[in-house]
Amino acid sequence: GRRVQKVALTSGTLAELPIPAAGGFGSVDALVWTPTGLIAADAERGQLWKLVRSQWVGILGPKHQAPGQFQSLARDAHGQLFWSDSKGNRVLKLDTNTGEVTVLTSGAGASTGGAIGKTAGDLGSPHGLEFDTDGALLVAEGPRYLGVVSEADLVRRVLAVGGDVHQVRVSEVMGAPIITIEIDRSA
Repeated sequence: GRRVQKVALTSGTLAELPIPAAGGFGSVDALVWTPTGLIAADAERGQLWKLVRSQWVGILGPKHQAPGQFQSLARDAHGQLFWSDSKGNRVLKLDTNTGEVTVLTSGAGASTGGAIGKTAGDLGSPHGLEFDTDGALLVAEGPRYLGVVSEADLVRRVLAVGGDVHQVRVSEVMGAPIITIEIDRSA
């Protein structure tokens, strides 16, 4: 789509939000709410837009490091913005304080249909991102989550051995595959 609409949940009415003045959206591929406002990913134009006082402001785009093909946006508890790039087979982070873009993890291959039997470095086509209640970043490849990274992973696998958390790739520290169990069973 090329527009963003807000739905009032109590009444079901729609209200269209303004479009960017600079030619509008190329596409609206993902949205995420932050404490300072709504952010929209426009993959067609390679742009991240932020809604500020009823106006869309470009916060990342062609003049910066190429953001890739937006598939999903997620925000952590510290307000940092993450997105999956399904064409580039990577997960990126925008430091909302400095504007610096970091590639957290990448892989060369296309999806083979799931995470089972993959190593952490075999990131295929990441589609979904979400943070769990413990602050761990879940990465979905197609319809399945590929791995999970927690603060404990960073402490144990990076900081404990003198590594730099800003230089390590997520694929080097994430736990994979994710194993789920029923609530009435034990591991």
